[in-house]
Amino acid sequence: MKYPRQMLLLFIILLLLPLSAGVLGDVRVDADLPGVAVFLDGIYMGETPWNVTELTPGEHQIAVTITGHQAQFRNITFPLNGTEPILFTFGSSSQEYIPGMIHIRDCVGTPEKTGLLGSSITIATLPDGNMMAYYSGLGKGVRCAGSSDGSEWHEFPDGCLLPGDEHAISSPFSSPWVYERSDGGYRMIYGINDETGPSLYSAISEDGVKFSPEGKVILSQTPDQDMKGQYSIPTGLRMADGRLRMYYAISGGGIRSAVSDDDGKTWTNDEGYRLESATDPSVAMFANETYGLFYVDLSAGAKGQRLMFATSSDGITFSPDGQGPVIESEQKGVWILDPEIHISKSGTWNLYYSLMGVPGEAGIKVPVIMRSVIDPVCLLSK
Repeated sequence: MKYPRQMLLLFIILLLLPLSAGVLGDVRVDADLPGVAVFLDGIYMGETPWNVTELTPGEHQIAVTITGHQAQFRNITFPLNGTEPILFTFGSSSQEYIPGMIHIRDCVGTPEKTGLLGSSITIATLPDGNMMAYYSGLGKGVRCAGSSDGSEWHEFPDGCLLPGDEHAISSPFSSPWVYERSDGGYRMIYGINDETGPSLYSAISEDGVKFSPEGKVILSQTPDQDMKGQYSIPTGLRMADGRLRMYYAISGGGIRSAVSDDDGKTWTNDEGYRLESATDPSVAMFANETYGLFYVDLSAGAKGQRLMFATSSDGITFSPDGQGPVIESEQKGVWILDPEIHISKSGTWNLYYSLMGVPGEAGIKVPVIMRSVIDPVCLLSK
């Protein structure tokens, strides 16, 4: 046989090629903290440790997030030259955020930390059953995090709505409210301090993750309603007739409402106040078509340290239930803000809220998002 030596060498090289490609192509992504969420080109892949395999050749971005820390990013070129792990360092001695002393009444479960840092949270359940939390947190724009059941969250590194060229506004986005549109997509109503003061804007999304701004929300009003654009902290629900009713706070204190019959494209103000000396509304439909409204008390002596509950038969005239605070801060310099009621796919009623303190008070450096399970039947029977 001619050239037997060369053919044997070629055969050995061909056998080794897949092994070499595998060595060059596989790499481990890890972190110095457990349970760090890994995103590849903006898509959630799982938690550390995670192996990068079978990528298309070229440039890719790996991002990692864990609640309480800023997201970290690393650009890679695939195939990789070597097998050294990509290690992200957050600092294993991360700061523990300790909530202030708070008092809860009957019907409310023990407060639990969600691990999310921020305020003004709203939660939606996506068609696949997963939960999405939208909130004002660390970083620009509206932050968001996903969870299968609400017990553990992974934050999306880029958030769900970032400032763009269409916003010539330096004020941060805040207080998002997200609801499902009748066509299956999602709309977000959120707050911005623009040239007129606290105002509401909207954005839309097809998947509930990436939102595109629509513009300023205009609330039509009667001549006696001199709002001057001073409205913020939206929430709401879809009524039995298919229309939306949005509840929002106004500057100086007070909760008002507006109705939309076109999925939130246009809004018409309801007359009067739903509650005075109140802010940060969150509303849900209880049994027997009773509207339940959670809010922060702004009456004299309260000033953000009491979370209250009121009911209504028509969604317009609300009366405090007279049972005192649902949750109350008993520590100086610690406030309870931004309640959000969410019913899980298992039927559990969860009340989310933020604790915020003066720097140095109660170990709170940034707002901490908490959760308590509530008993809706118990609340209405008191």
